[in-house]
Amino acid sequence: MVWVVRRHEIDYLKPALENDELVARTWVGAPSGATLERFIEIRRSRDGEVLASVRSVWVALDAKTLRPRRVTEMLRSFFEACGSGTKGP
Repeated sequence: MVWVVRRHEIDYLKPALENDELVARTWVGAPSGATLERFIEIRRSRDGEVLASVRSVWVALDAKTLRPRRVTEMLRSFFEACGSGTKGP
């Protein structure tokens, strides 16, 4: 299986400044056919303020045929188990 990005959506909410310590949290959404959503939230450590919010849509392809391949719940669970972060809000 190979993955390609179909879409990135980024909301820049507040600026990060020099010397700001940032924390990024990521989690996966529910699969839909051959697609899987992935979310990222970037916060400033000192006050927990959300600076950016990201939604990406990934498409699973069969590595040999490059045709879309269904994303199973088991595969989604694999991403969570491999340290993809906690589940989203």
